[in-house]
Amino acid sequence: MRYNIILLLGVLTFSFVFCQHQSKDQDKDIYFLMKELKISEKGTNAIIVLPLDGCNGCVDKTLNFLDENIGNKRIAFIITDNGTKKARLLHLYDREDEKIVLDSTARARKFGIVRFYPVLYHLNDGKSTSLELGGSIIDKALSEL
Repeated sequence: MRYNIILLLGVLTFSFVFCQHQSKDQDKDIYFLMKELKISEKGTNAIIVLPLDGCNGCVDKTLNFLDENIGNKRIAFIITDNGTKKARLLHLYDREDEKIVLDSTARARKFGIVRFYPVLYHLNDGKSTSLELGGSIIDKALSEL
């Protein structure tokens, strides 16, 4: 029993330290990526990273949200794909709004901020928090933006 408690405390300590480190890296990475992709920090409160090769239902809901929010200067979208076909089909988004970026060179993947589900990054004074938009949370999270 004592061994289990010590093991649990060790795992919790490691998790806390790792998550703190990951959070600082995430902040640095998301803001650096914004500069690389020429997304203005001014007025941007949220970024949605949309992997076109991810969860089909989540991608569809996020694309619908993107359609409804073209021109919303508070939200930026980074659309990424392993291939180029889907990105080429969506090229029209890139022309319409400076807050919609097609990441055809996979820069977001190099930073490790692309996951299976779309990810919402809330930005605030150089800090970021992330939320994977999968399952039952996607509708609620998008409606709150």
